[in-house]
Amino acid sequence: MRVVWLDMSSRLHGNVRYFIRDGEIIAVDSNAVAYVCGESRPSLECIAFARGSEEPIWTIRLERSENVTGGALVPGRLYVATSEGYLYAISESVNIR
Repeated sequence: MRVVWLDMSSRLHGNVRYFIRDGEIIAVDSNAVAYVCGESRPSLECIAFARGSEEPIWTIRLERSENVTGGALVPGRLYVATSEGYLYAISESVNIR
């Protein structure tokens, strides 16, 4: 799967490929960082990508391998909801590299 950043004139500003099954873009913040979560056996994985960079800012693996149904980004925290009824809260205060 890919995340592609385009401007209003269809100019390419970033293009990153990631290897997560059924990945969902949870949010894009004001700095154009994309937060993607999805199944990465044997667990759920979330990755943050900055526009223009091919390497992730951070990656975190969570306990279970589940289907992501959505989430939200609020100051200092990324929430990820799964079809199995779990809600994960990922805080920026945790060293997740």
